[in-house]
Amino acid sequence: MSSKMTRAVVRLAGIAAIATLVNVGVVNAAGQVAPKAAAPKAAQAAKHKAAKPVESAATRAVSPDGFHNATRLGGSRSLIGVMKDLKRLKLDMARPRTRKDIQTVLDVAGMSPAVKDELLNILIAADPSQLKDDTFPVGNTMLWMGLRFKGKGDILRNVRWNGAKPFAVWAFEIDDGEMLYHFVLPKPCGNLSLASSERSPKAIAAENARKADEARRAEEARRAEEARRVVPPPPPPPPPPAPASCGLTASAVKARGGWSVSIDGGQSQSGGSPAAQLVVQILGPTGAPVSMDYQGKASTEVSLAPPFQATVLLRKALPGLYTIKATSTASDQKADKSKCEATFTIIATDNVNFFVEGDFGKERRVRVSGQSKSIPPVDLFDGFCAPLFGAKVGADVRLAPAWRMAPSIGVALNTRETSQSSLFAEVEINRWFGRKGFIGTGIGVWDFTHGDTVAPVWLLQAGHRVWKASGPKENELHFVVTGRMFLNKMDDIANNYQFWAGLRYIIR
Repeated sequence: MSSKMTRAVVRLAGIAAIATLVNVGVVNAAGQVAPKAAAPKAAQAAKHKAAKPVESAATRAVSPDGFHNATRLGGSRSLIGVMKDLKRLKLDMARPRTRKDIQTVLDVAGMSPAVKDELLNILIAADPSQLKDDTFPVGNTMLWMGLRFKGKGDILRNVRWNGAKPFAVWAFEIDDGEMLYHFVLPKPCGNLSLASSERSPKAIAAENARKADEARRAEEARRAEEARRVVPPPPPPPPPPAPASCGLTASAVKARGGWSVSIDGGQSQSGGSPAAQLVVQILGPTGAPVSMDYQGKASTEVSLAPPFQATVLLRKALPGLYTIKATSTASDQKADKSKCEATFTIIATDNVNFFVEGDFGKERRVRVSGQSKSIPPVDLFDGFCAPLFGAKVGADVRLAPAWRMAPSIGVALNTRETSQSSLFAEVEINRWFGRKGFIGTGIGVWDFTHGDTVAPVWLLQAGHRVWKASGPKENELHFVVTGRMFLNKMDDIANNYQFWAGLRYIIR
């Protein structure tokens, strides 16, 4: 009796264990564990294994709404196991058994070979660029979930997550050209699941392209059929003649009385509609028409006939860019008029520029003591310093592209002894650096109104431009520093020198 009872208890315990393994983590719609009746259904499914993909007994535990309500993850039915990070996944996928179980799951799910190969490669690589961290919300469903049943990979179809909170997953997608599969890999158990699938965008695009091509072919066929039925239209009228040809060049050179401008519109004689007349106008740097002398007459507009060559004179031309605008009229009256233009530049010759300059500095000179009222008169010579205010005017004459000569005349007002103020005349030779500044030297005569102190001088100077006027004349203001030595006192330079600094305004 005791042994019979023992065998009965063992049998009941085995049945209970099998039921627990089959139904772990899955509840029905009423909140009850799925019934054990699922096991016989699994046996029936095994008999029809050749007819459709193998399904486990777990796939038969379906609640009335058609979904398995999963409430927990993990346990003995975990496909891979707990994975905290991709490094753990990579280690797990290195095991042959894990890869075999996943392959079995994909076989049971009916995945194509291409999808199976790509999925295994994604899991083995464990690349974070493919496996994205995500969560699976409560209430969301899965088409199927992979799990382990009787030690082998299997699937549970139509699963709804009805646990207490969302669970962490790695999400990834596979597009085989026909379907786009959205897979999730739960981190708590590794039960590979197909969350959803849809038609591949590639397939949709291919079908749309095919339909568009079919529609295009049908439309072409319809038009071809209509064309066969329609009487050919009359030939179109001949096209209008080409617009009048228009093209010209221009150049300018300095000439007596102004600038000589050569205009050549020979290009207007070629093309589809050769020109019969060119009306030419010259616009100055300000954009306004300028007067030009042509054949003894001054005008702002000149009409030219073939070969459209002329020379005009611009008087008092400002430096800058000039534009010649021409309007051509063709011999064929049906041809439209055309416009063209050319440009030339007048560069300021800058041969002579006048300037004025104001300075402040000092001089030290040896004078007879009696000549100074501030010193008791004695028959001695003495050197003394005196502040000076200077002013001079002159002309800046071009010698070469970078060299200019500047003769000038000026006055140096001695603020200590006004009677010792000096008139002077000088000639400078300056090396210019563009128009930004200059350095130079020169000679002159200092104090030529006092016979006893008149002296030749040698000067050194430098200037830097501090302002430039806008507009065509471009007047300039330069800061200038000048030092002078008295050539008749070279043996006593320490007591005979002069220097000052100031501003030079150049009128260009």
